[in-house]
Amino acid sequence: MKNNQTNDLITLERQMHECFTPWVASHHDMDPRIADLGYAPEIYPSQKITVAKEENQEFPIEAENIFIMRWLNGGLTHALGSAALATAFVEGFKRDTSQGQLHTAIIKRLSEGQNIALMTPHTDLNDVPLSLAGVALAIGDKNCFKHYGAIVNKLISRQAVESLPVSDRIRAFSSIYWVIPDTESTAKWGINEEIVDAVGKPAMRALREDRKTGGKLIAVAPTGTRAIETESNGLQLPPISKASFNLLSKFDAVLPVSIDAGTGNFAIGSLIETKNLVGASITTRETTRSKFADNITRLLGAYACCATGKEVEYNHMTAQSISIESSDASRVLREDY
Repeated sequence: MKNNQTNDLITLERQMHECFTPWVASHHDMDPRIADLGYAPEIYPSQKITVAKEENQEFPIEAENIFIMRWLNGGLTHALGSAALATAFVEGFKRDTSQGQLHTAIIKRLSEGQNIALMTPHTDLNDVPLSLAGVALAIGDKNCFKHYGAIVNKLISRQAVESLPVSDRIRAFSSIYWVIPDTESTAKWGINEEIVDAVGKPAMRALREDRKTGGKLIAVAPTGTRAIETESNGLQLPPISKASFNLLSKFDAVLPVSIDAGTGNFAIGSLIETKNLVGASITTRETTRSKFADNITRLLGAYACCATGKEVEYNHMTAQSISIESSDASRVLREDY
C-alpha cells in the first residue's frame, strides 16, 4: 500500500512539473530576470511534492548580526533598484502607530506568542518576500528569523533570479510553507485539484502546528495569484478563496502591505486586530464570514491602489464588482478598525 502511495505521489509530482514549465515561462515573459531551474528534485529538494515546509537556513552562530543585515539590505536594494528606496521602505515599518512604532509593536506581539499575518495584494510578483525582508530589516535581529514564514506557490521552487534559486533567497531569513493556490490561474496551467491538495494540505497542517506554538509572522498573498491589469490601465484583484479567508481569520492580527518594485512606491498599514475586522453587530456565523471577507478585500484593494496609483477593481462576496480610487483608498486606510 505504501509503495502504491509513493508511486502515486511521484506521478503527481511529474505531472505538476510538466504544468510548471510553461507557467515559469510566462513569469519570464513578465520579468526576464526569472529563469527556470528545470525539474531537478535531487538538486532542489523543495521541488518534491512531499516537501511541505522548509525551515529558514540558519546562519552560523559566529556570523555577526550587522553583516547579515547588510547582506539582506543589499538584496532589497538590488530588488528595488535604489538604496534610498530600500531605506524608505524599511523605515516605513518603523513609523509611529497607535500601538507605538510598528516594528516594536510587532516584536511585542511575537514575544507574547501572538500570530500575525502580513498580507499583500500581490500587485508585484515579489511583494511577499520583499515585504517580509522589510520587516526583518526594520527589526534588525537575525534571532527573529525563526519567527518569520511565507506561504509560497510551489511554482517558485522552479525559479531562479541571477542563478540563485528564489527559494534560497527567501529561506535565508524565513521558513517556507509550500502550496499551490486554488485559483483560475492554477487551473489555466492544467494543475488539477488532486495536485493542489497533495501540496497544500500538508503545508497547512504544518502551519497549524506552528500557530499553536505561537509567535509567528506569516507573509501571504490571499488572492494566490498576481493582480490583473485591465484595459483601462487599472488593476483587478483576483477572487479570494474561502480557504484564504478562513486562514487569515485564525491569526491574532493582520498587517496589510503593498509595494510596487518597479517604482518603489509602497503602502504599509498598522497592525489590525482580526476580531475588529468582523464588527460588533454581527450575529450569525455566515454574516461574520461575509463581513470579515469584505473588510479584508477592501483593505487589499485600498493598499494596492495607494502603492500603484491605479484604480483597483475587486469582487465583493456578493459577486458585485467594486472599484476603488485614490480618494476612496485614502479613506479606507484612515479607518480605525
